[in-house]
Amino acid sequence: MCLTFGVQFTSRGAVLALLMHVNMWLAGFDESQKNTYYEAVVDYGDQLVEKSGSAYTLLPLSQTATLFRGGSNEGIFEIVQNLSYINGNEVFSQNAIYSNEVMYSVFDDRSRPYIQYTYDFLTRIYPPSESDERVTYWFNENIYSTMESDPKEVKKFEHVDLYDGRNVTSNSGNQIVFRLADAILLYAEALAELGTDDGKACGLLNRIRARAGASTLSLSGSELKDAIYWERVRELMGEGHYFYDLVRTGKVYNNQYCYHPITKSEFREGAWTWPISRKAQENNTLITLNNYWE
Repeated sequence: MCLTFGVQFTSRGAVLALLMHVNMWLAGFDESQKNTYYEAVVDYGDQLVEKSGSAYTLLPLSQTATLFRGGSNEGIFEIVQNLSYINGNEVFSQNAIYSNEVMYSVFDDRSRPYIQYTYDFLTRIYPPSESDERVTYWFNENIYSTMESDPKEVKKFEHVDLYDGRNVTSNSGNQIVFRLADAILLYAEALAELGTDDGKACGLLNRIRARAGASTLSLSGSELKDAIYWERVRELMGEGHYFYDLVRTGKVYNNQYCYHPITKSEFREGAWTWPISRKAQENNTLITLNNYWE
């Protein structure tokens, strides 16, 4: 099994991480069998997080540039792009790179990012009263500014290079698909959902928080589940997990977690998916159209 964009062959760790994600999705959509899927995630998590030796490690946040450039011991599966044109000229389109949308300081023609997070959202996930080194390493000094004139820049993926040999891009590194922090939090989430070892789940959560210099938590039950969810929001910001975590957990129809929730009936009808054109059935009569978009 391999995915080629640049070149990146999967490892055993990548397969384990993928299986963890697949089983978490199955648990979210199959209530009757969810514990079976959570148990599978715990087993895969144990193999990947606890029994892989030194194959994967959490890097200090001071090495953020190393982590998101790719090829570090925290990376489990990454899509390689090569801006030196020695690998088939395979690079992501400039406007497809998240960091280019949320940065401005590396570009000569911008005085603010194209998109930015709101003050309310940022202060909710990174409360100013709490210590968290991700605030220092991943954002500019305006993160807590209430002034519209102070743009909030996400510098988490800042690696400046040239695109097409002439245009600046703010991420010359690999695109991270799975990394160890993600797997640790999935492992913790599955344990918390089973409720069989909240102490272990909380310990895994605290591994991520300790790396960020955040306070140690001692939680159980629903409070622990909630804390793990919000830790994924903080830790994996900009890495493509946020919407999918909302969907697989059902939080996409809960306004305590989602700013623009859909109803449960809309969720069941497929409002969270992309619409499918009727023309698709001309080539494949077995395709079922999305009821919500009909």
